Amino acid sequence: MAKEIKAEDRRLKLYMNQNESWKAIDLQHPATFETLAMEADLKKTVLEDLTRFIQRKEYYRKIGKAWKRGYLLFGPPGTGNRP
Repeated sequence: MAKEIKAEDRRLKLYMNQNESWKAIDLQHPATFETLAMEADLKKTVLEDLTRFIQRKEYYRKIGKAWKRGYLLFGPPGTGNRP
């Protein structure tokens, strides 16, 4: 049961106001890393960085830093283009 509760907490929710009350719905988007339009070499570099980052969770805990990673993708919507 704990695994089910944890899985529920990990779902991305979108809250909508309906009839003066808020309702949560699961936000499901068809985009995945595989469908991201990006140069193959750059995509490989990002994936390698993410893999390395995931493997270093304990290191971040030891040094007292937040275990976070972010990327800024920019360009026309849906393209992942770089200048």
